[in-house]
Amino acid sequence: MAGGYVNFVARGASTDQILDFLRSSGRTAYVAEAAADVIVFDKQCEEMDEREICDLAVELSAVGGCPVLGVCVFSDDILRYWLAANGAIQDQYNSSPGYFDSNATTVAPPTPANVDVLCKAFGSSLTSEVASVLAKTIEAEDCYAFESERHASLAALLTISATVVWNTYSNIAERDFTDRQEPPRLKHVP
Repeated sequence: MAGGYVNFVARGASTDQILDFLRSSGRTAYVAEAAADVIVFDKQCEEMDEREICDLAVELSAVGGCPVLGVCVFSDDILRYWLAANGAIQDQYNSSPGYFDSNATTVAPPTPANVDVLCKAFGSSLTSEVASVLAKTIEAEDCYAFESERHASLAALLTISATVVWNTYSNIAERDFTDRQEPPRLKHVP
């Protein structure tokens, strides 16, 4: 998929539970294990449909009994995330909420994230650092030129594998890991 990616990180989930759920739901996905995380690269979510991404994050959190961070980077211009736990959305974030507003005369700042909830879900004490990463605007002197860079910073602060940055179902299926880390221990759900 050119210009963007979608994936999910389930912290502390059972890989077998996630695989069983994906199979029984008729989904097509790659699943990787990295430290305490199960990472899902779902084919259907590559369409970047917000409802589909949100729903899958909620379902994975219910099945896995764990927090799930669903991330969508659109055209490297927008970072969106949905944090789900216990089968419900706990937080969501949009780095550029006015991106598609053709009538906007100014650049809208990122939507505020609930960094306390996010950091607690992923066992991070770095709330001020996470807040700084998520609050940077395009006008900031030290802004992110690309939203994949913001995602990489966020992943590092939450101790999420760097394999989530720029990886999605299609590039894994095509074995295209140019400028990407190959996810470890990949399993395919047909």
